[in-house]
Amino acid sequence: MSVLVTLRIEADAERLQAEDPALLLRALDRAREHGLISHRFYATHTELLGIDEWPDEASPSRSSSSRPPRSRRSWLTPV
Repeated sequence: MSVLVTLRIEADAERLQAEDPALLLRALDRAREHGLISHRFYATHTELLGIDEWPDEASPSRSSSSRPPRSRRSWLTPV
């Protein structure tokens, strides 16, 4: 049975696009390499929502552990 993973964060989608236009495409490619079945992405001026479908519970963890370390992104809204 597949697993849905949702991520909702406060962020500035326009700044994300301006800072690193290919960031989401790179993340999506890396996720597909680890079994991602489908991905949906929604954005407003203040929030980002990602909904991913994975083949099992372990796949999202494998994908996230393979990514390079992240620095603080200016488009994330401090909480």
